[in-house]
Parts: sequence; C-alpha cells; structure tokens
Amino acid sequence: MDKIKRVLTLMVEMQTREMHVHVIARELQVTERTAYRYLKLFREIGVKIDRTAYGAYTTKEIQPLKQPLKRRAKRNESKSGI
Repeated sequence: MDKIKRVLTLMVEMQTREMHVHVIARELQVTERTAYRYLKLFREIGVKIDRTAYGAYTTKEIQPLKQPLKRRAKRNESKSGI
C-alpha cells in the first residue's frame, strides 16, 4: 500500500471509529512511529485530532487544506505586492 493510500485510508477510518496507535500501525502495515507521523501530518494540515480518555485517536470532521491554503495565499500576496 503506498503512502497516499495509507494516509487517506486512515483519515476515513478515524472518522468512523476510535483507533489506538498500535491498531493504526497494524492496519496500515507501518510502524507505530510512522503512525504517529501520520497523526502529526494531519494536525499540520488542519485536521482536528481528538484523543479519548483511554488513549485512542479519532476525528469527526475533516477540512484539511483550509488553513494551509489561506496562509499560502497570504504569502503569495505579500511577495507580489498586492
């Protein structure tokens, strides 16, 4: 399974159920360290990741590229002098 497919699969799965890191790693056939990297990536692109009281991760709504695109547009405007 390639990286993009794993990341998209994880996004969909986390909307439907809570998942511990070891479960994420096992289902995506990656290490736990890589699973943590995927969670970090989600946060960086604006996906709100919740953690349950017993340590599982979940997300209820995904609007990932909203903030990064706004920031990029502002940077481009300041570079062009608009």
